[in-house]
Amino acid sequence: MAKSLRSKTKRRFRTIRRNEIYAPIENKKLEEITKKMHEVTKQRLEEREKELEKEKEIAQEKVESVMQVDDGAKPETENSEGETKVNKYMFLSRRKARAARIKAKKKADKHKNLQKKRLRIKEAKMAKMQS
Repeated sequence: MAKSLRSKTKRRFRTIRRNEIYAPIENKKLEEITKKMHEVTKQRLEEREKELEKEKEIAQEKVESVMQVDDGAKPETENSEGETKVNKYMFLSRRKARAARIKAKKKADKHKNLQKKRLRIKEAKMAKMQS
């Protein structure tokens, strides 16, 4: 009959194998993985810093171009350079973004309906005055 895992000798040898055989192998693998992760994060940080520097330079150029105002000339706007408008719903969850869009659409529809109603009332008053 085989010994069960309750046996003290089985447990002792299992811990010895875990600590002396498998632990060094796992530690080496873990060190390699962490080194790779550090390298990748350093590269990404460097790339991000370069991107931020470029963005700062572009922003500085925009500020300088806006500051150079000619006689009666209007300063340049952001949209004149062909930049896209930021989506204000981008940072919301799908459900919240959809709800916000629906709410905005309802508000716009309500405004349009009010304008139509006011126009009809004006037309009715004009018709009464003419007759």
